[in-house]
Amino acid sequence: MHPAWTYMLRDIGGSLWGVVVFALALIAPGYVTAYTSDVCEFRHRGLSEQLAWSVLLSFGVGTMLVLGAVWLGGTTCGAAVLLACGIVAAIVFSRRGSRETWSWSAITPFVLLCLFLCVIVTGSLIDIGLHSRLFMSVTAYDNALRTAFVEAVLRSGVPPANPAYWPGHDAPMRYYYFWYVLCAAVAKLAHISARQALIASSTWSIFGVLAALALFGRHWMGWRKDQLRKRWWVAVGLLGVTGVDGLVAFIVYLHSGFVARDIEWWSLDQVSSWTDTFLWVPHHAAAMVCCVSCLLLLRISLHGMDAKFAISLPVLAGVAFASACGLSTYVALGLVLILLLWIPEQLRGRNFSRAVRTLIVAAGTAAISLAPYLVQLLRPHPGARQSAGRVLTLGVRELLPPVVLAGMPGLRALSGTHPYMAREIAAGLLLIPSYFLEFGFFLIALLVSQRKQLKSSGERELLFVTWAGLLCVSIVRSRVIAMNDYSVRASLMPQFFLLLVGALALERSSALTKMSLWALLIVGALGSTYQVLLLRTYLPMHEKNGTAYAGLSSRNYALRDAYAEMQTKVARDARVQFSVPNDSYTGFAQLANAGRQVIVEADSCNDSFGGEITPCAAIQSSVAKLFSGGVAVSASQAVALCREIGADYLVASSWDSAWKQSRGWVWTLPIVVARPDVRIVSCTLPVSTAL
Repeated sequence: MHPAWTYMLRDIGGSLWGVVVFALALIAPGYVTAYTSDVCEFRHRGLSEQLAWSVLLSFGVGTMLVLGAVWLGGTTCGAAVLLACGIVAAIVFSRRGSRETWSWSAITPFVLLCLFLCVIVTGSLIDIGLHSRLFMSVTAYDNALRTAFVEAVLRSGVPPANPAYWPGHDAPMRYYYFWYVLCAAVAKLAHISARQALIASSTWSIFGVLAALALFGRHWMGWRKDQLRKRWWVAVGLLGVTGVDGLVAFIVYLHSGFVARDIEWWSLDQVSSWTDTFLWVPHHAAAMVCCVSCLLLLRISLHGMDAKFAISLPVLAGVAFASACGLSTYVALGLVLILLLWIPEQLRGRNFSRAVRTLIVAAGTAAISLAPYLVQLLRPHPGARQSAGRVLTLGVRELLPPVVLAGMPGLRALSGTHPYMAREIAAGLLLIPSYFLEFGFFLIALLVSQRKQLKSSGERELLFVTWAGLLCVSIVRSRVIAMNDYSVRASLMPQFFLLLVGALALERSSALTKMSLWALLIVGALGSTYQVLLLRTYLPMHEKNGTAYAGLSSRNYALRDAYAEMQTKVARDARVQFSVPNDSYTGFAQLANAGRQVIVEADSCNDSFGGEITPCAAIQSSVAKLFSGGVAVSASQAVALCREIGADYLVASSWDSAWKQSRGWVWTLPIVVARPDVRIVSCTLPVSTAL
């Protein structure tokens, strides 16, 4: 058995190497595209602006390029395309270069920032190894499934099969999966694991936001040189600031002694901090970068860019929007609603025919780029569970629970006759105090900026799209699942604009106002710091105290060690099944490390990601018979049950009831991997080969 720390070191090295290789996906394609199209006179720009454009355009162009390559020839083809882009970009840059050179004094702070971000992200997401234990991060709640998504792309290409449910056949994913395609191509090229590629991608989602801030400041706000540099650094610093969630968490702890796994979870329809977004859902941040790119390119085009860019800019905007749809549909829908409010403002006093042509070209490019994905996504699937509701509908966002105002005079009577209306009114009344708790510094900065005399059209339009974004996530909601995913994810658009608003507010406010802003800023920064520490330490602390997750780190290590050996002995296209545990994090450890198609991973069968619901009950029943341990299941019976559900291998552990049946299948089926606490056995090899 390997010491646990070796797995930790492998993840650190693989993730950091993945950050380097990701440059071929998220710098090279954008550089080649920008140089070829000469977007915004790219060839004559300085090195720093060229780098920013290369990153920003790569999120759109690079994503679609890799997606097409993987769809045509698998991840090997996708990796080859990335390598080719890197070679072409290196050749062009070596011949043409840039007019700007960087001195060490200028580049050092930026390099240190990038290294700092790599350390924070990697340290937050890896498993910490100590002796025979691997301590998980709370973010495994989401990232285990996303790791399986990347593995699915490596196995089955595009569209990937749902890795957590096998209803008798590969079930194409009904989910936005573009980010996982990009991660899979990088994993293939860098020879790193799916998990390491996913961790590296979280760092690059931050780099994308950094590039977007620089170009928005330069081409939307009109900032130049030292002014741009100073305000960009302030905006970057504000990425580490959240609302007053930390105070809310502290008050809840004093009142009840309860500590949530994430400080954002006090809210029903949370406004996620940037920390939460980068560590939990980097694909949503990537979609936001694409949406910002689309919006910026459209504005440059509509504001009278040279006629030679009349086609290239809208085309690039359309590609960026198409990528956003496949990275996060909800963020893309947020941009659509903002555009519906912003475009009429842009059409006033401008060349109407040119504006319409720009929008048609952008929309047409997006439609053509998305056509294959939409055909696959919208194709009817017999037996699939029907959606729980319409994707978007009108409804006030609920942050604080409306029940807080249930006893308010007027609402109490109204709730008896019109409960829906009463709930909406209560949610509306709670919206402003809720937003103060969620946004903190940023809400006050927005209100302060609204009162100031605006100095440019860029500033006026920035405030317009900020308010438009807040309006769209406040009165429109999704009802597909209980969580209002649309408002939570689409909030990233106004949150991005608020970074720039905050930088201006800190600079222009009066002394008294600036003191208030700094006080809220410090509270928000402390909240983000606490959040990073909480995500890293919550599970180990609860395990140490014995109140929950007892033995989780030991189980995680035992599973990873067994699965690591399995990787060298079992074909990639094999199907495995393990016990569906009551402890969700043990299930996440299984899913993150299996690296193979799982028959069923959860009680719900995860059919929402793909596959028909009809076989689910029968599969769950067979899995329960295998692992319940109530009656010993013989080897021949286990083989028959494996055949029914389509499993090739079974994974048993000492915390499964079936483990205790000395004459059961755990001890009589052919062994593939044997560990003190984990055994992986074959359902397909002759039983006579058992040890």
